[in-house]
Amino acid sequence: MDSGCCAEVGMQCYSKNDQWAACISDCTPGKNRSLLGDTDSKPWSCKALGPRTPRPWGHPSLFCYSVMRTVGYEGDLMRDQMAKSAGIFACDQYDVFSNTPYQGRATTWWHPEEDDKVEVPLVSMYLGIGPLGPVHTIPFKPTYVGKSMDSTAGNTELFLRVWEKVKETGKYLTTDWTLKVDPDAVLLPSRARTLLQPYNSLSTYIVNCDKPGMAAMMFGSVEMFSRQAIVTFYERKEECLGSLGWKAWGEDYFMGKCLDMLGVKRTNQFSLVSDGVCKGVDCSDPTAAAFHPKKDSASWMACLAQAEAR
Repeated sequence: MDSGCCAEVGMQCYSKNDQWAACISDCTPGKNRSLLGDTDSKPWSCKALGPRTPRPWGHPSLFCYSVMRTVGYEGDLMRDQMAKSAGIFACDQYDVFSNTPYQGRATTWWHPEEDDKVEVPLVSMYLGIGPLGPVHTIPFKPTYVGKSMDSTAGNTELFLRVWEKVKETGKYLTTDWTLKVDPDAVLLPSRARTLLQPYNSLSTYIVNCDKPGMAAMMFGSVEMFSRQAIVTFYERKEECLGSLGWKAWGEDYFMGKCLDMLGVKRTNQFSLVSDGVCKGVDCSDPTAAAFHPKKDSASWMACLAQAEAR
């Protein structure tokens, strides 16, 4: 109680009353009666004393985030990654953003005629206890997603809303790199750090796919931006919105075109992401820091194990 500190990473000192406290990952008043010999029935105040114990950061430092649907398989996939402290949860900082169901219906996107006309409370989803404590998704207001010009998701408007939430958290300012990682992408942050280190001082983003028959671009399964690139994007994104015909684009195509327009450097690193949507996925590839897609926990974890064995 005197120090308010915990030795173990991710733990928080919570007080039961003014006489006793303990280091635990989470605290709900009245729910910790059997903890560490605390056998009486008196409720906990659950007052946090001091900061949650952080873990040492790697270099370069990474803020990683995922965007998940509130219905379907993505919630379970994120929980299983979190339980293993794997994927984005092995980054120095992380967040999970989630869409909000429209008026309680199990739907992912709004109808375009209804979008922005109805005030709907943003609903956070509790995912569980992560390596740095409880994880609640950061909700954002969904929007209609149509087809892009290349018949993929025309989801730029959706991710513009996500990027505004990223800006609100401010974590992108505290790390060297920001990584947007799809829930079904297997990320190895330690490898990503090694591969990104040479570009750490640049205002740059990573072009990760040179698929035959198309121009090289950043595919959206794993997007990597230096801090300087993201700062430029936030300072000048209105220039992109006013000049580019972005409404029929996928968000990865938009981000690449926008950063190009703003003078952010393109860094070609085609081996960094082994992507089945690009040229194929091989989890045994020792030159890759991410693998996509793995849409269920069994295949995701198997790919992780295969990659870590190299």
